[in-house]
Amino acid sequence: MDYQELKNFGQLYTPKASARVMMASLMSIPKELGFIGTPKFVAGLQGKDRHWKKRKFKAAIERKITHREFIEGNQYSLAFYTAMIQACGREKTMKAYPKLAHKLGVMMWEDFMPASEDFQRCPDPWEALRQYFLEFFRTNEREGVMRFEIIADSDSEFQVHLSDCAWWSMNQEAGYPEVIEITSQCDLMFFPKLLQEMGGDFRRDGWICHGDSFCDWHFLRHGV
Repeated sequence: MDYQELKNFGQLYTPKASARVMMASLMSIPKELGFIGTPKFVAGLQGKDRHWKKRKFKAAIERKITHREFIEGNQYSLAFYTAMIQACGREKTMKAYPKLAHKLGVMMWEDFMPASEDFQRCPDPWEALRQYFLEFFRTNEREGVMRFEIIADSDSEFQVHLSDCAWWSMNQEAGYPEVIEITSQCDLMFFPKLLQEMGGDFRRDGWICHGDSFCDWHFLRHGV
């Protein structure tokens, strides 16, 4: 397999849920919100969705982001989160939302990313992974979502620092930066497993949402 044939090569990752993820959310919400909170959440979600879809984000306008699924996905994430607050209050939401976001976020990465065996079907799996993510970062920069800088690029590691992140800026502008703080943890629940299955590892030593100037994407290859 050529690396350019890998699933979603050169595509922008957006927070848009597949039917599989939507079904999982419908199954999980009653468990987290209970029989009282769930109907309130469902009743409020549509209104919150309309509210956030009307919002024009300065962060998106200044970056000239026009990718509809990226903008609408972020708007829906905010609708989901604020509907939970409206239904259950902030304290309960801060307990329930991370459980839902982490479970569904990992599933969304699984839907978007090739599996480790897909990379391993390429003539050089490490080079395929490197090329895949290089194009992934180029696409993000081209779409105005973030900028990237290559820090290390060798047979044993590929490290990139991302900055000027629209994910963070849009949620911060909305007044709910904790949404991206919570959902970004999904990266550490998905990518280390992917790399470990390929004989490597994934690390992150910098987080924009924790006050750093960059987000670190550090891919390591063992045994080289």
